[in-house]
Amino acid sequence: GLYIYTLNNGDYVESDLPAPFVIAASGQSNMMGRGNNGTLLINNAVRVWDKDLNGGSFKVSDLTQSTQTSGSSFGGTLVGGNVRNNWAVALCHKIQKETNRPVYLILDGKTATPISEWVGAGIASARFAGWNTAVDDGLANLGLSKVDLVLWHQGENDSARTADDYLIDLQTLKTQIRNESWADVHVPFICANMLVAS
Repeated sequence: GLYIYTLNNGDYVESDLPAPFVIAASGQSNMMGRGNNGTLLINNAVRVWDKDLNGGSFKVSDLTQSTQTSGSSFGGTLVGGNVRNNWAVALCHKIQKETNRPVYLILDGKTATPISEWVGAGIASARFAGWNTAVDDGLANLGLSKVDLVLWHQGENDSARTADDYLIDLQTLKTQIRNESWADVHVPFICANMLVAS
């Protein structure tokens, strides 16, 4: 597997801990989750960034508590004990179980928000700027510079648009992400969508 190497007396020594796997995620209510329904997973090797905890730190992914950033300065992401269960947290647990690597999730989003709030003013767009700050701060807390995976789940507020029209903004978003220092052209980008109601 992949491991962290540290400098010890001039030699790089393999540590006991696997290298962290870091996920950056954003979107609207689709990403943020739907309350506290679902299996409550608690795993010390899965942690979620909380900008308000001790000046910003990762906490155990415990779905009996608020697991994402509460968002006064990020536009009202989540507040206080507003508990959320979402697919990003579930994916973190799956990756941790299958790789045995500690997984860190940096999630910043906002419910009922169109993609234009991430791309309308480029990287200065309110939602993109807030997400970018969260990712930068989370990575700095870990002493890392790159994420391993980007997740995006948004679109409800753009449902009246055509797919081709939305794709233009989605491509803009991907370009903005890949131009950030925490990502590059090779970082995997997963865009989720909703199932069509039967």
